[in-house]
Amino acid sequence: MNMEGACEGNRLVLGDGNFSFSVALAQRMVNPGHLTATALGGEEEALKLHSDAGNNIQVLQDRGATIIFGVDATDLPGCVGLQGQMFDHIIFNFPHVGRKAPIKHNRELLRKVFISCAEVLSAEGQVYVTLCQGQGGTPADQPQRAWHNSWQAVAMAAEAGLILGEVVPFCAENWEVYMPSGYRSRDKAFHTEGALTHIFRQSCPLAPVTHTAATLTARVKGGDKLFSKPVGIRHKIGRNLHQEKDHPVAMVTKQLCSLLEETFGVHHMERGDFSIVCGSADIHMADALSDGEVKTRLIQLNEDVTEETSADHSSPTCWYLRPSLITHLPTILQTTLQSGLMHILTGEVFSHCAISTHTCPLQHQLLGVLLLPKHTGIRESAIVDESCEVYPSTIPGMLCPEPTRNSHHGNESKIQAASSQPKREDHSSEQLDLDLSGKCKLQDLKGSSSSDLCSFERCLEQIVSSVLGLDHALALSFNAKSVYLSAAGSTETNTNTPVPIGQVFVVSQDVLPGCRIPGHTFLCFTLNLDMLALLKFNIPDIRLLWTEDKRFYEQFQVQSHQAIPSVTYEDFSKFPPSYSYDISFWENPDFCEDDFMMLLREVSHDVIKEATVVDRYSQPETGRRSQCYRLTFQAPDRAVGTSHVKEIMTELGKKLGQDMGLQVR
Repeated sequence: MNMEGACEGNRLVLGDGNFSFSVALAQRMVNPGHLTATALGGEEEALKLHSDAGNNIQVLQDRGATIIFGVDATDLPGCVGLQGQMFDHIIFNFPHVGRKAPIKHNRELLRKVFISCAEVLSAEGQVYVTLCQGQGGTPADQPQRAWHNSWQAVAMAAEAGLILGEVVPFCAENWEVYMPSGYRSRDKAFHTEGALTHIFRQSCPLAPVTHTAATLTARVKGGDKLFSKPVGIRHKIGRNLHQEKDHPVAMVTKQLCSLLEETFGVHHMERGDFSIVCGSADIHMADALSDGEVKTRLIQLNEDVTEETSADHSSPTCWYLRPSLITHLPTILQTTLQSGLMHILTGEVFSHCAISTHTCPLQHQLLGVLLLPKHTGIRESAIVDESCEVYPSTIPGMLCPEPTRNSHHGNESKIQAASSQPKREDHSSEQLDLDLSGKCKLQDLKGSSSSDLCSFERCLEQIVSSVLGLDHALALSFNAKSVYLSAAGSTETNTNTPVPIGQVFVVSQDVLPGCRIPGHTFLCFTLNLDMLALLKFNIPDIRLLWTEDKRFYEQFQVQSHQAIPSVTYEDFSKFPPSYSYDISFWENPDFCEDDFMMLLREVSHDVIKEATVVDRYSQPETGRRSQCYRLTFQAPDRAVGTSHVKEIMTELGKKLGQDMGLQVR
């Protein structure tokens, strides 16, 4: 049993009928005076029921330990002898309601004990609960009982705001004088083979279900405007994880910038010069520059209208949270850019998305812009394959990989497929696919150097691979406009779906004639910093990036040396309980799933792990349609109990009617 930590600080032992475990613990303590041993019954009852209780009590008293009788573990704050005390370690071995009782009675006992312990537990304290084989109901039990046939320890602890930090085997023989006793409320031993000690710690508090309105001030068109924040992400906006000390997103950002600095030299553009709010015109221009990549599921903002601004009709009808840093390209390209130097901008970007463990409406992005002189004599449009002519690269420190003329059927088919694709009517931007497998395949290129593009591609391949620490080539979905990774350590552990991390493209100077630089090419790329952090550190849930639990950040504390430490994330909340609830409602003509997902985030504060449609129904008589969503509640960093889930479901039912005009079935 891993209770070595319990030998320091203030300790409280609950329900130790014969006080044998308390004696065993006191023998290991430097100062047994910090030990408080308790029993449910009175002293007379203990002496009568347990033959060895008298001797154990004397030993504890001789060592200076405190002994309190008549302590109800479900009401510790009500115990006079414990009032005013807080404990670093609370130990309860083999709790039981007594005699042969239904499982639900023991679950209720656990729930009350956890709630009681939380009242007298110090901020960094731990609760140790040892259960017989199979009772806990977690995968640590072998064999594992069905959930309904267990004591559901993690779910009962969650009601008290406690999370399971560790599960360790319990070996009674390691505690020399300990004699487990109390089988069916008698002075009789019971089997402890396969028993486990569950170590619980306090969780970060859950946010209240109700919320207050939040506003956002942003500079647009040279002036400040006040907007209503989308409440589903209001606590995330402006946090800028890529700048937080010891945060994995910040560590990935730092490493990327360092590698880009080594390769190109870097100029960091000031984040404050660019607003996170943009108008319709910004969206359309950025979309033209990047060939359709910006038109995503936009998050629209509502102006917070006051009496002073209500008469102003000059504002555009639509404002959005920027979907990509590409919306700032028109401004960036009209500034003075130094040729050959990588210009970097990092910041928050926003888009609607479904609820899952790898999606979030707010993510962090890195935009890179590189201005390079063109070569002369290059064809205006080309597909680069193994037989193409390659020129020396103008990218500092890089040489373009020399192409081979050996044919590979798989590669030929991809090149032919790319060549045979129908030409776009509007070539406002030319798209470059970043092939992370190391082979140069460039699509629809105009007025650009094939060698520079090939070298640029190779640079990014090396940089991304170095950041992720992968030993093998990264894969690409060739026809997509974003890079899709399929590699070990992917956050999509249950599927083979590639993970998108960014895109690379060539900006057409015809879109912005005012920023034309004859004889030069603009190469641009974006990278999703959040996804890179998840992949690099094997973080299984994107919600962990937003946790306030210091046990998460402690795993990523930068060491004294400058190198990024090699860290693999370890769960600090083991086997969090999961609950599934269904909700059905009649659709209205204005129903939008994006709005529904944002409402779920607003009400749940990120404790919904997944929301999926499980049934659709159309009423034959009226044609009315309804949908049924299954909501899976589970948090990777906080304790979520059924009582809190029921509060969320009640509030959700109200909000569906008030905010979306939907009728719950």
